[in-house]
Amino acid sequence: MESYLLAEARNASLQENIHHPDELVRAGRVWVHAAGRFELACGRYALKPHAQWVWLAFASGEASLVWDETPVVLRACEMCFLPAGQHAAELNVTHSALCLYIALDGEKAPDIACRLGAPLDAPMPHRLLPSELDAAGEIVRAVLRRAATPDASYQIAQLLYGLLAAHWGLPAFKSPVSREIARVVDALRANQYRDNLTLAEMAQIASMPAETFRKRFLSEMGLPPGTYLLHCKMERAKVLLRSPGITVGQAGAEIGMHDPYRFSKQFKNVVGISPSVFMQRTAAVSDKG
Repeated sequence: MESYLLAEARNASLQENIHHPDELVRAGRVWVHAAGRFELACGRYALKPHAQWVWLAFASGEASLVWDETPVVLRACEMCFLPAGQHAAELNVTHSALCLYIALDGEKAPDIACRLGAPLDAPMPHRLLPSELDAAGEIVRAVLRRAATPDASYQIAQLLYGLLAAHWGLPAFKSPVSREIARVVDALRANQYRDNLTLAEMAQIASMPAETFRKRFLSEMGLPPGTYLLHCKMERAKVLLRSPGITVGQAGAEIGMHDPYRFSKQFKNVVGISPSVFMQRTAAVSDKG
């Protein structure tokens, strides 16, 4: 079987499919072109050039992605976007891996990549929320199972926007949150993550004892309340740092981090690069456009 993504697939266990979207879905200017999952043993795997933006995630294992001679380490529960175009790329798998990919096509595909945290100029690792991995898995399963059926386009389009929602901290479709936890999530979103709520304050919003709330939040959202809030703050910061004329200090203040040094340190810990480097990379891509 010829692979969409792998130039040499003999040592890989592949499940892939191409999706042919309905005209109405194409009118939305972004759609899933292909999706799949593959299990890779240790070794090197060259990647094909592709015309689509590819969301690539590791459900398990570890690899070094060499992209235009620059290595990027990807571990379990991490993803990155592979920009469209002609690039020399390969995966050097160091621990046998299970990977998922979703290829996005259409005029708005770069915009979706931005909203999913990509800087657009080169792959950058991003830690996945559990709900993101769940949503991506639903997309892959839908493409594998139903890519040729008439109603597939609408389901797959819905799932793609579900992936966007999951990236911003909402649970996967199959795991709706309780009213108590939803109140906290809505409270955080309502003020654009400017608040620095403590565990006790979030528990008060949920009308629960703090330890009960912590366990419930972890169970329903897949990670502790403080980690969830930090993730959402950093995703909001990425959006702000793409805004013309904004400074690092202003972006930090907008998410409740008024000390620029603390904000820069937290951003680098979570994103992997400093806010100023992130701004430079996104600005360079905008200039090229």
